[in-house]
Amino acid sequence: MKLPKYITKIDPVYLWLAVILAVAAFMRFYHYTSFSFSNDELSAINRLRFNSFHELVEKGFYVDGHPGGVQVMLWYWIKLFGVSEASLRFPFVIFGILAVLFAFLVGKQLFGSVSGLFTAAAIAFLEFPLLYSQIARPYGSGLFFCLLNFWFWFRVVDEKMYNSGTRPARIANLAGYAVSAALCMYNHYFSFLLAAVIGLTGLFLVKRRMLAGYLLAGITACLLFLPHLYITLNHLTYKGVGLWLGKPTTAWIAEHILFIFNHQVWLMIITLLVAAVLAKLNLKRLVNNKYRIVVMLFFLLPMAIGYIYSVKINPVLQHPVLIFSFTFLLLFLFSFGGDQFKPVHSVLLAVFLIAGVYSTAGYGNYYNKQHFGEFRDVAKQILKAGKKYGKQNVTNIISANSPYYITYYFDIQKDSAQLLMTNVTSDSLESLGKKVRNCGTPYLLYALTKPSPDEAEDIIAASYPYRLENINYGGLSKLFIYSKDRPESYSEKEKVIADRQMTFEENPMPIPQMNLSKDFAYSGACSMKVDSIIEYSPGLVIEPGDTYGFTGGQKAVAEAWVWFDHKPKDAIMVLSLEAPGKEPLVWKGAVISNYASAGKWYRVLQTIIIPEKTDPKAVIKTYIWNKGRERFFLDEMKVTLKQFD
Repeated sequence: MKLPKYITKIDPVYLWLAVILAVAAFMRFYHYTSFSFSNDELSAINRLRFNSFHELVEKGFYVDGHPGGVQVMLWYWIKLFGVSEASLRFPFVIFGILAVLFAFLVGKQLFGSVSGLFTAAAIAFLEFPLLYSQIARPYGSGLFFCLLNFWFWFRVVDEKMYNSGTRPARIANLAGYAVSAALCMYNHYFSFLLAAVIGLTGLFLVKRRMLAGYLLAGITACLLFLPHLYITLNHLTYKGVGLWLGKPTTAWIAEHILFIFNHQVWLMIITLLVAAVLAKLNLKRLVNNKYRIVVMLFFLLPMAIGYIYSVKINPVLQHPVLIFSFTFLLLFLFSFGGDQFKPVHSVLLAVFLIAGVYSTAGYGNYYNKQHFGEFRDVAKQILKAGKKYGKQNVTNIISANSPYYITYYFDIQKDSAQLLMTNVTSDSLESLGKKVRNCGTPYLLYALTKPSPDEAEDIIAASYPYRLENINYGGLSKLFIYSKDRPESYSEKEKVIADRQMTFEENPMPIPQMNLSKDFAYSGACSMKVDSIIEYSPGLVIEPGDTYGFTGGQKAVAEAWVWFDHKPKDAIMVLSLEAPGKEPLVWKGAVISNYASAGKWYRVLQTIIIPEKTDPKAVIKTYIWNKGRERFFLDEMKVTLKQFD
């Protein structure tokens, strides 16, 4: 069967470009509405709920720390198309596809069509640009704007390109460069940074007779950004992500490069082999090209500046902010491919594309794993629990940056539920303890949609000891349902390996000089009276036994019952993993005021996870540290080592 003549006459380069764009479009549109809005997306939506443009500026992004370009675009967008995953993410999917197209165009005009095709193919299948083209944040858009900016920039500063164009074309390229630079500036401060690096580099490359037009275009871009300047000056006073983002380590750059290649060493090796084969096939036509140095600078400089700024001033460096410049690494790798497309290139491109798609969608399980914190299913589970147990019987506590992130999905499902607490932090644990002790419902649901203190789970479990449900969203979000009373069909999910306990009964007395209180105890006949003389209570120790040792994933649980005649202040129940003569491998202190009030027996609970690499001589210890030398009663101390089933 012969192909139609109009197909056989098409340049195979453009046939392959069509295939690559089809792959890029399919991978970006597939599943793009199937996962929950991320925290950042819901934050953006929350800051769109204003009636006027002035409110949008002052309350939507003046106080946010990001340029307002994307926020303004979304504000107008939702007026036309509404607020949904499909609506808000659609333009960013399109930006992601256009980024693949312009990766080809940039590669072609710099190094040749072969280089352009392989660069475009990599961007089409790599998880990094794919993921950030599927969410309504300024990463997919910025990737496209930066490639567009570079494309116009090259046509302005390269003498051959400049000379080959007509005067109207030159003016159009200058205008395109100015507008695209402004778009980068309004999009994100790291796309702004890359546009600045590109613009300053051009001063060293542009010829004198083109300099005036180039400077005018740069000034125009700055003037276009001028209305935003007072907002940016305010943003520079913010710590932003530096409040929770740690300083990058010396290994961060190597980790980022591996991140670009799907965290898969084999994919990185295949990419390097493909680049080497391309260079070998084009060996006789290889020429020096100053733009190889340029593109590597454009990849390295934003990363270096971000790294130095993060270490010296304020941590800002994350993988997503380098999406704007990562394409230049690919352009460098494939820069030796040249412009002579041969049948062998078709074979190599097919292998590369298939391997890359498999790396992301198959081996990497991209479409089935959790990429961000979960909100949609958390809201669904809260409503489901209310129907199953009765809304009046369930206390709902969530930890989220805003309750709107959950109530948004309540509104979508046309239902509602009361949230007793919406943000659990280290500073709010005492408040959490009070709410849990006093809520009075037989069931409690606790959902984490952001990093929250581990102690919160112990505080809840101290009053609601039976965990009925445990949903883990890839470690990025969690949801638990607890019961105050033991259900009939309840079974423990963990196997007890070893345990030690102390009941403080009068006979026999296990510890000399123990101050026992007769006829006052949580259970039995006696408890221990702790007063200002006692700084440390008797302790319990679990040592490695003949039939068990300490291995990663095991859980040590300490518990005790306490009674205070006043509000607890500084007393702490300590649980630690210690090796002789060394600093504790793990040390946690349960602040008793988070668990107990006055005039009643309360259970204090503390949990630690045994690290994978643990000294074989290590022991587990628990005791009460009466730090403030308070008066209280102690009963039924226990420590247990458990293994997850």
